[in-house]
Amino acid sequence: MPVAILLVACSVVLAVFATVLAVRLLRLTGQRTPWTLIVVAAGLMTVRHCLTLFDAFQDRSPNVLGECLALSITALLLAGLARFVPLLRAMKRTESALRESEARTRDMLETTQEGIWRFDHTDRTTYVNETQALMLGYRPADIVGRTLFELDALNDAGKAQARNMLAGLRRGERQHVELPFRHRSGSELWALVSASPIFGADGSYTGALGMVIDITEHKRFQAEKLRMQEQLIERQKLESLGLLAGGIAHDFNNLLVGILSNAELAARMTPEAEPTHEALKRIQKAAERASGLTRQMLAYSGKGPTQVQNVALSEQIGEIVDLIHSSVPKNVTLDFELAENLPTLEADTAQLQQVVMNIIINAAESIGSQEGRVSIHTSAVDIDGPSSDRLYPPGQVRAGRYLCLEVRDDGCGMNAETRARIFDPFFTTKFTGRGLGLAAVLGIVRSHGGALDVLSLSPRGTAFRLYFPAMAESPAKVVARNAAPARPHQATVLLIDDEEIVRTAAQASMEAMGYTVMAADSGRRGLEIYDERSDEIDVVLLDMTMPEMSGAEVYEELQLRDTNARVVLTSGYHESAVAHRFTAEGGAAFIQKPYTLDELAATLDGALESEAAVV
Repeated sequence: MPVAILLVACSVVLAVFATVLAVRLLRLTGQRTPWTLIVVAAGLMTVRHCLTLFDAFQDRSPNVLGECLALSITALLLAGLARFVPLLRAMKRTESALRESEARTRDMLETTQEGIWRFDHTDRTTYVNETQALMLGYRPADIVGRTLFELDALNDAGKAQARNMLAGLRRGERQHVELPFRHRSGSELWALVSASPIFGADGSYTGALGMVIDITEHKRFQAEKLRMQEQLIERQKLESLGLLAGGIAHDFNNLLVGILSNAELAARMTPEAEPTHEALKRIQKAAERASGLTRQMLAYSGKGPTQVQNVALSEQIGEIVDLIHSSVPKNVTLDFELAENLPTLEADTAQLQQVVMNIIINAAESIGSQEGRVSIHTSAVDIDGPSSDRLYPPGQVRAGRYLCLEVRDDGCGMNAETRARIFDPFFTTKFTGRGLGLAAVLGIVRSHGGALDVLSLSPRGTAFRLYFPAMAESPAKVVARNAAPARPHQATVLLIDDEEIVRTAAQASMEAMGYTVMAADSGRRGLEIYDERSDEIDVVLLDMTMPEMSGAEVYEELQLRDTNARVVLTSGYHESAVAHRFTAEGGAAFIQKPYTLDELAATLDGALESEAAVV
């Protein structure tokens, strides 16, 4: 009987143990696992064996030994299962940590600002994050399973770069490539792709993982920065070349004063029948042609002669239509489409017509010997800020209303190298010529506050578009130049010029025409002579560009001494560059070097009559 009670107690204990073990397994696994079922079954078997053994003891059955053995085996099974509880607990912790790590990784991949792209050894996408998909205008599901090339997300150049990148990855090389992608909407974007190859345990290539950064804005910023740098360089180049051209023209004009004045003076002193007379005339003509060259150089530098007034663009072109027709080859047809009732522009008529002639002749020459056509069109246009960025020279014009002169030809066109240099002084693609035509055009347009645009797609021709600021005023009348005086020249002239060749030639020329001349080689010496003999001096011929004391400073000192002093300013530059302030006030006249004897006499006598004249 005590043994039976003990067996019953053991069965109860084992049943409770089996139940507790089953509950713990359920908590660890969170579901009905085979291990839990086994524990429950073992517990039930334990109870059964205990009851059977209890009955066997009561009936003194011979199966007592077998039942004891079965009960022992079941107890051992429960004890063994109990050993799995710590292992399952550790597995549970590991599984939980793994899930947390996967969640963190997923959050990181999906929330990062960079695109993540994973593809296998066949270049097919196995994973992209949301950022990458949105970057191209797709959903992740639209990209997974497809290659870069199947997406049509790259242009031809980008596809070639992508193939090179994938080939490098297969070789085990890390790649850093800027690729031009195409958004699903059709817009273009740039991305920096940093990709690393992935290899399996056997060393075979299994795919790659790439990080993709949208650098479109960076590219735009770099492009804008480069454009501004190019504009700055171009403006500095123009300013430097303009300064150089203006300086050369100024010094050359001083030399031409000596050549032209002495040649003209010698020609007047030589009988026409003498062979020397004709030689002197040829020297004079050559000097005048050289003077034309310096005017072109001054035009390029923006310091050319100007008589600015409000003019009508179409009317000015219409006045020289016959001249234009006679200046172009017969194989070139000219089409004029000159708009009426356009706003006026503030310009020098001679320079404006020079621009029109140079542009049209250049267009006609580009056609060559074959039949061709040049179209000339005028219009009024509005230029906004972004549009002005592409004009030349850069940064020249502001947004506003402009008059446009377009000259279009169907000639040979220009390549990029030629287009980049067409406005450089002395650059030409012709067998003959000085290469100053378009350079002078640029200088004149720039000095008028305008700009131009060149469109050329070789071999389909070229289009020049010139823009001038539009004015609201009506055209003003042209002030005629003073005619050369017919009377003898009887006056005393104080000549102030630091260039000996100019001073000597001008003094000899004026004395030959009847003037009395006092010469000074500097501004200070000129003021000293004026202080000593001001009552004898009728007019001062004053060079504007001198060392130590400039012509402007000398002029101001003369005005302090005598507000009624008659002064004629002269320079190798033009009046608009050096003396406009003084001539505009009516206190001085101006004559540009080089000048003829008649022009000099007309200007001096005009000053003596208190009429400022510009020649």
